[in-house]
Amino acid sequence: RRIIPREVSAPFHGPLMAPARDKLGPALAEISFRDLQVPVISNVSARPYRRAEEARELLREQVCAPVRWMDCVRTLAREGVQVHLEVGPGSVLTALAGRIDPSLERAHVSDAEGLDPALARVAEALG
Repeated sequence: RRIIPREVSAPFHGPLMAPARDKLGPALAEISFRDLQVPVISNVSARPYRRAEEARELLREQVCAPVRWMDCVRTLAREGVQVHLEVGPGSVLTALAGRIDPSLERAHVSDAEGLDPALARVAEALG
């Protein structure tokens, strides 16, 4: 194993973020949540969840909790996910997902112009 240092703007997903987590809790309590129609894999537990209250708590906890990305990708594969689509700037997670589970089809979209090609790739992968 090796460690690759990453430049980040704050100590996200670590104990130094506890004050932010503690402020986030009351803010999340003011927001109306509904149960999810599609399960989400938690970065905190690496397990799927759908319940609104669980979503609220996991959002708060992920501020300080380590990201369990390898476990999340493995959970996706066990759950039958065939395509990983990363949305946003950069494609670091797409590359990491490919290393964790090479059987996953992968696509990335970083802007509106890239959305249609990425969705076409996903549709092609799903047959």
